[in-house]
Amino acid sequence: MPEFLSSDPSSAQSSDRSLVGQMILNPQEQLKLLDKGVAAWNQWRGQLYADRAAAGTDIHLGLRLRDMDFQGMSLARINFRDCDLTHANFSGTDLREAKFYKANLSGANLSGAKLERANFNGAILTKTQFTDAVLIEANLSRTDLTGQDFSGACLHGTNFRYSNLTRVNFYRADLNRANLHGATLNGTNFEQAILRNAKFKYANCNDIDLSNHNLSGTNFVKAQLFNTRLVSVDFRQANLSRITMETVDLSEATLGNAKISCAHLKDISLVNADLSHADLRSSELLGANLTQANLTGAILNQAKLSKAILSNANLTRVTLKAIHGFQTDFTQATLVNAVLKNSQLRQAILTEANLMGADLEKTYLISANLTGANLLGAVLINADLRMACLKNANLFGVDLSSVWLVGATMPDGTKRQW
Repeated sequence: MPEFLSSDPSSAQSSDRSLVGQMILNPQEQLKLLDKGVAAWNQWRGQLYADRAAAGTDIHLGLRLRDMDFQGMSLARINFRDCDLTHANFSGTDLREAKFYKANLSGANLSGAKLERANFNGAILTKTQFTDAVLIEANLSRTDLTGQDFSGACLHGTNFRYSNLTRVNFYRADLNRANLHGATLNGTNFEQAILRNAKFKYANCNDIDLSNHNLSGTNFVKAQLFNTRLVSVDFRQANLSRITMETVDLSEATLGNAKISCAHLKDISLVNADLSHADLRSSELLGANLTQANLTGAILNQAKLSKAILSNANLTRVTLKAIHGFQTDFTQATLVNAVLKNSQLRQAILTEANLMGADLEKTYLISANLTGANLLGAVLINADLRMACLKNANLFGVDLSSVWLVGATMPDGTKRQW
């Protein structure tokens, strides 16, 4: 046995510089120790750390194992802390619960490796290969993974909190329950990836395509999405509260029962989207395109819909209390039994909209266009329709006694003077 592996206590007290020098110069001896098993390796390393800590010297050992071939070895629970594993080959290696804290794995091959619950916190992973690796509940938090390839990897519950995942390839990777809290996702590839119940809370997403993905049950609370495609995505029961989306395409997306309260949704497309029973209270949908969207039973209380387009949208039984809808387009929208109490709909376009049985009590519809609208049985108590156009509108059964109609154009084309 070489001197630096000796169990003799006097040998353990040799100079730290000599000891480290031996370790750096004798990587083959380290491999011989590994042949004795992980327990022997970890015991030796633990003793070295303890000795250096007791001596008050630097405990970073800096073991060099560059270009080593560990392919197919059984190294479960191995401690590779601080090791230089540059270009090492771990293909198909059993590394379950391995410790890679602050290790250098630049250019290392971990493809097909078993890495369940392995810890990579603080590791250097430049151009490391993870294709088809099993990383269930592994810790890759606060790590720069720019450009890495995780295609085909199993990433159930993997921790990517606050990691840089710019241009990472997750093609066909399984990210079920993966934690991407606060991660940076610029140009990241999720093609055919599994993302059910993944956590994207506080994530920063830019220029990514999640179209046709099943994102049901995912958590995007306070995430930021810019220039992102989400066409036909399934967001059922997802939590999108306080999310920021700008220039995002959600056409034909399914958002049934999703939580989207207090969200900032600027210039997004929700054409033909299903938002039935979604919670959009206090959200901003400025300039959003909701043409032919299904909002049946949705909650939009205090939402901001200025200049949004909801033409031909289905808003049956929707709750729109105290919304701000300046110049919002509801052309031919279905608002049967909708609740719009105390809403601001100045200059709104409700041409041929179906408002049968709708509650418009104390709603401001100044200069609104209700040409051909169906208001059969609607409630307009103390509503403000000054300068509004009601030409050819159906007001059968509507009580107008408390409605402000000064300057309004009535169904027969006459202007109301009082």
